[in-house]
Amino acid sequence: MRFEFALVALGAMACGSDGGDRATSIEGLTGDVAAGETVYADNCAVCHLEDGTGDSNGGQGVDLVQLLIDEPNGEHDFIGTIITGEGEMTAFGDALEDQQIADVMAYMHDAFGG
Repeated sequence: MRFEFALVALGAMACGSDGGDRATSIEGLTGDVAAGETVYADNCAVCHLEDGTGDSNGGQGVDLVQLLIDEPNGEHDFIGTIITGEGEMTAFGDALEDQQIADVMAYMHDAFGG
């Protein structure tokens, strides 16, 4: 149930004007996996854990591994959530450049599947 709520919230976030237009722009970028690993370690691992399992393994953030498996084509929504935040998740739209977001997406797909 909690996971379904997260998916609904992800979809709602990306539809907003803040995340939606920028997410579309970021989707057109080619991400660098190595650079994305650094962005992930610096910004995401504290809540989602190094292995991406997040709250399913004692972290505070959602399980990114499961999310990428369940929604492998949900790139736009995922990026929108990174930009605008969701629930307790910090919005990283001001902290990260578009290329950094593309890089972290590339890393997550490489490291966690999806």
